[in-house]
Amino acid sequence: MLSALVVITASLFSGLWAFQNCYRPATNGLFYRGSINVTENGLACQNWLSTSPHSHPETPQLYPNAGLGDHNYCRNPGSNSSRTKPWCYTTSIDVTWKYCNVTECQDTTCYSAIDKGVGYRGTETLKGDKCEKWNGMKSVYKNLYSESPYNTVYGLKGDSRDCRNPDPDKFDRPWCQFKMGRKVENRTCDTPPVPPQVLLMTSRSLHNLRVSHVLFSTFLPILN
Repeated sequence: MLSALVVITASLFSGLWAFQNCYRPATNGLFYRGSINVTENGLACQNWLSTSPHSHPETPQLYPNAGLGDHNYCRNPGSNSSRTKPWCYTTSIDVTWKYCNVTECQDTTCYSAIDKGVGYRGTETLKGDKCEKWNGMKSVYKNLYSESPYNTVYGLKGDSRDCRNPDPDKFDRPWCQFKMGRKVENRTCDTPPVPPQVLLMTSRSLHNLRVSHVLFSTFLPILN
């Protein structure tokens, strides 16, 4: 049983690390919520609540959904559209900011519930039915979604039928358009989300650390 507990806990932590400490280039790392806090050249990051050594406008009040707070973890608040990945202000007085040493997420088989699948770049389509091309003649979104920023930020390629989510205000996962007779419907796809245990660790990491501690504290004396 001890080995099973170790495997389960290790699996959760490896899933958490893999999910939290990579960013999705499709969304420029806007939804990255990992704990990396050094730049690509090894400089320590400045706490987001601090204005020393560098003053800055990025505060939790101005960017409430950017993951900023009393920490120095790399983020991309979206305050500068030219920045394409997580970054931070540095603690070096000579270097204002730098990109962080955060790798790109490579998994394209599932979507993240955190960004509602906006960063999903897999090739999933409707099973049993045929998605319409995003810029097809039958597409009600032809004019809107064939232009920037939708074709770049949301990954809508001209002749693509792949599931995407260019409308996160209405949908919470990847979807596509389906032609039924004369009517065009929007249907969510069967694209799997990031495993629930990984999201659980992401949002409740401290709680689960305590649970793991309780598990080991409970079972270890029995096993011994």
